[in-house]
Amino acid sequence: MTIAVIGASSFIASALRQKLATNDWLFIGHAQAAANGQWLRGISTVINCAFDDRLKTKAYDEQFDFDLYLARLVCDLPVHYIMLSSRLVYGASGPDGRLGEEMPCRPVQLYGQAKLMTERNLFLLLENRLTILRLSNIFGSENIQGRRNFVAIALRTLIDQNRITLDISPLVEKDFLPVAHLANSLITIAQNPKAGIFNIGSGYGTKVGQIANWLLIGFGKGEVTVTDMRIHDAFWLDITAAEKAYGLEPINREAIETFCIQIGQDLRLAQNGLPLCA
Repeated sequence: MTIAVIGASSFIASALRQKLATNDWLFIGHAQAAANGQWLRGISTVINCAFDDRLKTKAYDEQFDFDLYLARLVCDLPVHYIMLSSRLVYGASGPDGRLGEEMPCRPVQLYGQAKLMTERNLFLLLENRLTILRLSNIFGSENIQGRRNFVAIALRTLIDQNRITLDISPLVEKDFLPVAHLANSLITIAQNPKAGIFNIGSGYGTKVGQIANWLLIGFGKGEVTVTDMRIHDAFWLDITAAEKAYGLEPINREAIETFCIQIGQDLRLAQNGLPLCA
C-alpha cells in the first residue's frame, strides 16, 4: 500500500512530512501530478492538499477544481481518494453552534460553495472510493504570510503591530485544531480509509479571546484589542462519526493551549532570525 499526498509544499502536507509514519509516502507537487499519471503506479490512496485560490474569490468553475482533475485521473483505477473539504460547506451553525454531517449544507462564502460543488462532483465519479473530510479551523506556525485564517491573521498583526485585533467578541467559540493533531488523524485515516463524509476538528468550541491570550503568552508581549463585540460565526464540529469509524484520539483544551503558546514562542524566535517550528 502506497499513499500519495498531492501539494507537497502545502500547509497540511508539510505537517504530514514531519511524521515518521509518512516516511514511505509519496509527496508530489501539484504541477508534477498534473503533468502525467506516472506517479500513480502502485498508489492505493491519494490525499489532495492542493487548492486553486481562485475558487475563494470567484464563482465555482470546474477548470480551477484540482480535486476534480485528480478524481478524473483515478476514477478508473483501484485508488481511494481522500478530499480535504471545509466546515464552510455547512454555512451558519444553529444556536448551539453544532455542525453535523447530517445537516443540510447552505454555504455562504465562495470557498464553501466551491468545496460543496467539488464534494458532489467527486461523489459522482468515485462513490464508495471517496472519503470527504470536513475540517475545522486548522492552525499552526507554518506559512502565516500566505494563510487567511484567524490564527495566521492574529500572528501577522502581532508581528506588525504588537497586538491581536478582534472584530468579534472574545467570547465567541470556534472549533480550532492544531495541524500536528490533524496530521496524526490523517495518517490513521489514510492507512484504512472508509467511504463517507467525516467532520475533523476538536469537537468543541474554544473562545477566540483565549486563543489570542495563549498566543500572547508564548510571544511574551503585546495586547488584545477588540473593535466589535458582535457574536459572529460561532461553531463546533460534531466528530462522533470520525471517532467511531477510525478510533481517533480526541484533543483536550490543555493541548490546544500548549500548542498556541508554542506558536507564540516560535514567532518570537523567528523575529530573532530563527526558523518557525511546526
